[in-house]
Amino acid sequence: MTIRPGRLFRLSQLQETQRRLYDLETFDFPSVHTDVAEGQQPAIVPIKTVLTEGKHRKVNFGVGYGSEEKARVSADWRHVNFFRGARTLQLEGQYSSINRGIRTNFRQPYVFGPRNQLVLRAQSWRTDEPAYVLSTNGGRVTFEHRFPRRGPLSQRTTDTTVAVSYTDEYQSYRVSEEALRTPGFLKNLLALGLDPLNGQAKGWLASIAVNMHRSTADSTVNAKSGYLVDAHFEQAGNQLGGDYEFTEAIFEGRYY
Repeated sequence: MTIRPGRLFRLSQLQETQRRLYDLETFDFPSVHTDVAEGQQPAIVPIKTVLTEGKHRKVNFGVGYGSEEKARVSADWRHVNFFRGARTLQLEGQYSSINRGIRTNFRQPYVFGPRNQLVLRAQSWRTDEPAYVLSTNGGRVTFEHRFPRRGPLSQRTTDTTVAVSYTDEYQSYRVSEEALRTPGFLKNLLALGLDPLNGQAKGWLASIAVNMHRSTADSTVNAKSGYLVDAHFEQAGNQLGGDYEFTEAIFEGRYY
């Protein structure tokens, strides 16, 4: 790789390239740097890329015990170069007294550009909380665009991601009698999208959602300056069909 005369060259571009390669999980060690001796200023700057390919198949097993979940077991299998092209196929399973089911995720990177990815998700999942029981069967398609991320060598000051999702799932739930009789639990049921009057429902959910994340925080772990904004808008029913019809908008902001 070389940088030709007349093109804008920034070290942040190398950092962004290296970061995208690492995020693919296909390589254990990606390195992108200039191959110029000290004191030289060539018209064409050679770029040296070193890649160490990692294992394509990864398996994780988990066994534990908790006061709420009791005994639990989980398994996660991933192929990070599925049919080549750095595609990722993930199979996930879990069983406990609260969560049980299977999920399948497929990620296609570099869709119409290096900063776009397509994610397909299918699941058959059951959540058995003390206040409600929820069963979900279906899938979701998400198209995500990530704007150039900032770094110590970049002139950009924001980290922004926009995603559009289409959901098609069959859901059924039942709220416990104790939760329905507790007035203070009303807000929790509404926040979960559960009907606090009938206490149960079942049907198809067809919706389109738009999610936006924007951050200028100086750290993702211990931020001391900047801000973070998360916005979610979802429309179900109407022309999309399905048995549920609603409009949901959620906005969260933080300032450091």
